[in-house]
Amino acid sequence: MGAAAADTNNSFGIVSIGYDSSLIPFYNTNFFHHTAALYLAENYDEIKVVNISMSGTSSYVAGLVFKTVWEDEGVTIVAAAGNGWQSNSDGEAYYYPASFEHVISVSSVGSQNKYGTVDENNRSYDWKDVHQLHVNNPNYTHQHNDKVDLVAPGYSVATTTGHNGYRLSYGTSFASPMVAGTVALMYEVYPGITPDEVKQILQSTADDIYHIPENQPYIGELGAGRLNAYAAVLTAKCIYEDNPNPDLDLMMQNSKDDFGVEPNTETDVIWNSPDIWVRNQPDGHLYMDVLFFK
Repeated sequence: MGAAAADTNNSFGIVSIGYDSSLIPFYNTNFFHHTAALYLAENYDEIKVVNISMSGTSSYVAGLVFKTVWEDEGVTIVAAAGNGWQSNSDGEAYYYPASFEHVISVSSVGSQNKYGTVDENNRSYDWKDVHQLHVNNPNYTHQHNDKVDLVAPGYSVATTTGHNGYRLSYGTSFASPMVAGTVALMYEVYPGITPDEVKQILQSTADDIYHIPENQPYIGELGAGRLNAYAAVLTAKCIYEDNPNPDLDLMMQNSKDDFGVEPNTETDVIWNSPDIWVRNQPDGHLYMDVLFFK
């Protein structure tokens, strides 16, 4: 929880990404992850993002429930993609709920050391934005597959413990809360934002990491890139300020029988509109001979 919303700017402990955000920790053995997410979304209006740093069922029903939370409740769901070698598992395998369509899947990159750092024992590890914990050793990575949406720091992450302490932790369980904390800030600056918009902004503002040589074996398996929290929140803020009434829905009739229902099946010739002119040829030039009479 500390990685998502630890108290920040108080000269104590650690800082977190979700500045001044509130948390509702939830653990109940009577719930599956999908039913817990639905319960929270339906019973707490203030909840806008749910983070799941655990694995669970891949059932069809679970996927439908997450779809309901995402589309009907307007709550964004973020989940850890899986820990690969750390869990003695296949790094390319799909883990759930992260791999569901209506869940944002987050894997890991390094952040502790500058790119190219070699320590006194000639070891290279935890390079910024590199997926492999131990550089050039593919046996030490967290999950990477085509279901991953983006990555965030997941090695040597400063977080809180259950005994009023702090430690450095490893795992996508600590990467996904960074994304969830960012999402909370996005909702703060853009109250009407939808989960689809959240995901689109997170991915479009992520920093490209595929140009890094050590990440080239994972092209297409680390999502859109590394989380850029500043760019994501700023983009959400600018969208809201440009359109402070996101519920405003404008349409232009393509024909007299067009009432804004999509897809438009009432207009035979879509470009023959009383309200819009469509051109696909240049205008050319108009020449006029002028005659002068005395």
